[in-house]
Amino acid sequence: MVFTVEDTGVGMEKDQLEKIFERFYQVDSTNKLTSDGTGIGLALTKELVSLCNGRIEVDSEVGIGSRFTVRLPVDLSELSNYEISNETISNISSSNSPEVLQKETPENKKIDTEAPIILIVEDNEDMRSYIRDILVEKYQIIMADNGRQGLEIARNILPDLIISDVMMPEMDGYQLTGELKNDQRTSHIPVVLLTALSSIENMKKGLENEADDYLTKPFDEELLILTVRNLIQSRQRLKAIYSAHLKSTVLNSNQIDLNPKQPDLITTEKKFLAKIMSVIEKHMDNVDFDVQMFASEIGMESSVLHRKMKAVINQSPGDFIRAMRMKRAAQLLADKSLPIGEIAFRVGFADNTRYFSTAFRKYFGKSPREFQNS
Repeated sequence: MVFTVEDTGVGMEKDQLEKIFERFYQVDSTNKLTSDGTGIGLALTKELVSLCNGRIEVDSEVGIGSRFTVRLPVDLSELSNYEISNETISNISSSNSPEVLQKETPENKKIDTEAPIILIVEDNEDMRSYIRDILVEKYQIIMADNGRQGLEIARNILPDLIISDVMMPEMDGYQLTGELKNDQRTSHIPVVLLTALSSIENMKKGLENEADDYLTKPFDEELLILTVRNLIQSRQRLKAIYSAHLKSTVLNSNQIDLNPKQPDLITTEKKFLAKIMSVIEKHMDNVDFDVQMFASEIGMESSVLHRKMKAVINQSPGDFIRAMRMKRAAQLLADKSLPIGEIAFRVGFADNTRYFSTAFRKYFGKSPREFQNS
């Protein structure tokens, strides 16, 4: 028996025809596709045809289309090496996996607003839903159907982790990762790349763009869950280290300390912390310096700066400004060379010594005079 499947699509180059039956191989023509796949269908088709002692052939021409021809033997004697079942499959249309259809959908789930936010960037709707269903029990899920949309959402929302496909229209996963890691607003966000391209070269390309992990499709559900959990926990541990260090560090002379004795800061975060500290240092005595001015000098909207700082050091911009001013005040008090009123002026409290004393006591548990004497 011979049957053909023919289309009038984009066609394929001759050198691609010998690879299309390999599992997970996909023709690199993302910009031409109106729908996509996973590189599994043709591989399974060839296996099924082979099990029936048949063969499948393909002929294709770029710009004209492709024709697949399947040849199957109809003589059962050719299947003597296989078990032949006479069982009839009936009522196929009534067996549509009721356990799946009746499963509670994520839309019905009560959202935990304190749970980490995960952004899924995937142009295949089924795959997006599949990943969402795996993770929705423990995380808040946001979805984007292409890289450009994912980048815009990431810059506005600053999720705790991003899972992105590699082959997507408009902006692929490599480009998305590069944009995220080179933007001070999003550089701290862990990125997991998912792809059917499992070659070493493709993995290297993902890691060269600073992806934090790389999983090949089809992936094990438990492996995805563990990868997400470990990356988020690792980021939370770093945040705790940065925050504890910044709260406990005693400032040296006239410079804010940025050398934690614990694990080294990630380079991008080190640059970010150096920048925010430099801005505060510049405006240390400016009584009018507030969060809005702070965000403007950093080059972010105040809401984005708030989320970025909470994600990196677990402190809001306002809290951080106060903390740095109090530490500078402690520095100057320890030196004992300036009157308290002058110190208050130098850390942005103008001539309001009483307000300065109240703020200092709240931060250190002692008045400026008690701190100086001790």
